[in-house]
Amino acid sequence: MARLKAQVELEQERLETLQKLTSNYPIEKYTKRPALVYSRYSTAKQVRDSIAAGLQQSEKLLQRADDLGWERSLLTLLVENQMTKDGRIRSVSGTIPIEDRAGMQVVIDRVKAGAGAIICDDISRLTRDADLVDATSLAKTCKEHDCIIVTSERVYNFKRKADFDAYIDEARAAAAFIDTHIRNKMLKNRARKAEQGKLATGVAPVGLLAVGEKRSELVPSPHASRVDWLYARFRAHEASLNGLLREVLDMMRRGEVLFPVCDEVDPKSMFLTPVEQDGNLLGWTVTSRFGLKHILTNPAYIGHLVFNGRIVKRNAHETIVDAANWQYAFDHLASVDLDGQLVERSKKTVRYTQQTSTDNGALLSGTRHNGTAVIDGLNDLHVFVRNTPIPTYTLEKWSVGGYETSIRTTELDAIFEAHLLDWLGTSEVLASLQTKAWVIGFTSGNVVEIPPPKVHEMAYGVNATKQTAKPDDTMTTLNEDIAETERNIQIGGKYMEDNELEAAYAKLARLRKRRTAIEQARNQQAAIEAEIRQAASDVCLACNQWHGWDIARKRGLIRLVTEAVTLEEIAVGWLRLTIKWSPVLGGLTEQCYIWRSVNNKWTDDDLEALRDHYPAATKNQLLDMFPMRSWGAIIRQASERGIKRVNVDSEHVQNDIRRNDVIVADKYNVSVGKRVQWVVTRMTNDGLLS
Repeated sequence: MARLKAQVELEQERLETLQKLTSNYPIEKYTKRPALVYSRYSTAKQVRDSIAAGLQQSEKLLQRADDLGWERSLLTLLVENQMTKDGRIRSVSGTIPIEDRAGMQVVIDRVKAGAGAIICDDISRLTRDADLVDATSLAKTCKEHDCIIVTSERVYNFKRKADFDAYIDEARAAAAFIDTHIRNKMLKNRARKAEQGKLATGVAPVGLLAVGEKRSELVPSPHASRVDWLYARFRAHEASLNGLLREVLDMMRRGEVLFPVCDEVDPKSMFLTPVEQDGNLLGWTVTSRFGLKHILTNPAYIGHLVFNGRIVKRNAHETIVDAANWQYAFDHLASVDLDGQLVERSKKTVRYTQQTSTDNGALLSGTRHNGTAVIDGLNDLHVFVRNTPIPTYTLEKWSVGGYETSIRTTELDAIFEAHLLDWLGTSEVLASLQTKAWVIGFTSGNVVEIPPPKVHEMAYGVNATKQTAKPDDTMTTLNEDIAETERNIQIGGKYMEDNELEAAYAKLARLRKRRTAIEQARNQQAAIEAEIRQAASDVCLACNQWHGWDIARKRGLIRLVTEAVTLEEIAVGWLRLTIKWSPVLGGLTEQCYIWRSVNNKWTDDDLEALRDHYPAATKNQLLDMFPMRSWGAIIRQASERGIKRVNVDSEHVQNDIRRNDVIVADKYNVSVGKRVQWVVTRMTNDGLLS
């Protein structure tokens, strides 16, 4: 009986919700069209801490849509907080401009594609833009495409002015919440707490722990000695921030963490770069000049309490850094003194290094349009183009001693270039291009049509949603608001109070800055699309015209036809170049094994072993004894040392082959003695590599 009563009450609640939502406007015609169920969390912490609540919220929205008459098959659930490639949850604030939020771009695209409704808890989930630009532009888009917005309180249909006014009022209240609740109430409470000499935020910098009631006191953490070490090393580097950063990065490459994991420190309180090995967290480190500078100029380490960039209490807690080292770093790096006054420093003398060219001429140098390097390493190793007298692609590969391996840019470029042209001329690639006609159409070698977002996504690895053109409604609204604000200042400025005039100028500056950002993004996108069109056309022309092109045109084609190019050292004397061709060229992966001679220095132990065994040992025994040496190298070294051979065996060995080369060749199924060899990795019908 109780269960039946509960079901009756639930059904009654649904009917009341339905009546409430549809009382201001009938929505039957919209329930026959697709609808987008949208939710958003402002911070990643809210997502982590409220998984169950989030699921309930989504289910609540789906149920609301169900009550209003939508079939589940017409509903698409979109939670804007998604995981990034490294597994972190992305925070999404409602104050972020609509053109910089991938989720809202999806919403706009769906509305333009015919969605009948956006269903959300309230308008603040969609936007908290203080200038109401986003709210207005979204309303314009919805009105133009006859799409309604459904919240828990009502239905907004922008074909009715009353609905638009009510919607703007709710959007204005959502934006005002940031000022009234967070910026005023919360910050005032924190400031009051800070004036009492207590930690106001509950967040301690690395090296200190927040303890006590409401985490308002600071004490040294197990990482305190590491912070002190950083200050000492900065002084040892004679105030070179770059030198210290290189040392810290070298440590990371060797697997040495700056701040190791310990039980007393909560990982959630560490806002530095995590260092992991085999999926296990080892600790954290600093990977930027900004991060180092922030640590090396923090007055908290000398015992002062800081709030909102100002010292509110001196000598408030125990110091963890040597006073002289702290003052040395602060004097060299701080932009303001302890009283908050700007520090004036004389400008450093700029020294110029004369170079024959501003471009290194390497085919694979530079970055793709998504910010990744055209050629890079694997497993946190990186490839750099060194502008030495003989430019090289240099792979940083670190051991305890640390060393680099490199290959001349001209050598690797020649290998890549020859294979690219051969690849473009194969019937397999031409067949692939024909099957991809929906990406690129050809008429006598000329491009007919290239849908830019699809090409971005496939050939450049750029998120197509994020890179699409910014909504015209946003730019229109921005221009209207800028004109109105300028007019208000010009006509009514002399009648405004000082705070009103200041707010008007601040709003005008925000609007202009946002318009400039959108215009720059559009210009950049136009340049990218122009390069893509040129490169797509060049696919058919490269075989005959490649050598007549300039370096920029060649690089543009390479960015189009490759998704990734990686270089790695698989063994001493062996490099592996891996190319993942973009779908424009079939999406296959190829690997090139490059065998190279190595000049290994003979150690004293090596020479002693050579004197003992070279006279009587067989050739194969000596090759096993010196796996990194060829028989020719062994003979030359013995001859230089005057070591005579007694055993003249008849075993046949190649003079230039090392025993290690045979092991590597067997492991990777390649030939010994062949300097450059390509292996194609293909996908079978069942999705397996062959």
